[in-house]
Amino acid sequence: MYLMIIYAIPVSLLLVIIAYSLFWYHPRKLWPSKKTYYRWVLSNAANKDPHSAIVSCDTVLELILKDLWNRGTVAEMLQKRKNYKNVEYFWKYHKLRNKIVHEMHPPRVTPAEVAEFKKRIEEEFLN
Repeated sequence: MYLMIIYAIPVSLLLVIIAYSLFWYHPRKLWPSKKTYYRWVLSNAANKDPHSAIVSCDTVLELILKDLWNRGTVAEMLQKRKNYKNVEYFWKYHKLRNKIVHEMHPPRVTPAEVAEFKKRIEEEFLN
C-alpha cells in the first residue's frame, strides 16, 4: 500500500508536467475576429492626426503582444520577443510614442511614419 503511494506521487507530477507542456505551453495565435478588429482600429487610426495615430498603433501593438501571452510593459514584451522580424521598427515607434505622450513639445510625425508603423504591425501579426 505504501509502495503504491510512493510511486503515485512522482507519476502524478510527471503527468501534470506532460499535460502542461501539451495543452498550455504552446505559441498562441490571434483569432481571426481579433485580427479583423485590430485591422479596423489601425484603419481608423489613419483618420486621426499623426500623433494620435502613433499612440493608437502602439496601443494595438500592446494588445496584440498581450494576446500572444506576453506579460509586462511594451518595452519588456519587445525585449523578450527578439524573434519578430520588425522588432527594431516596433522599438523605434514605441520610443516615438513615449516622446509624444511624455514630452511638452513632441517631435514632428509625418503620415508616412504612421503608414509605415501600421504596415509593420499588419505584416508581422495580421497576415
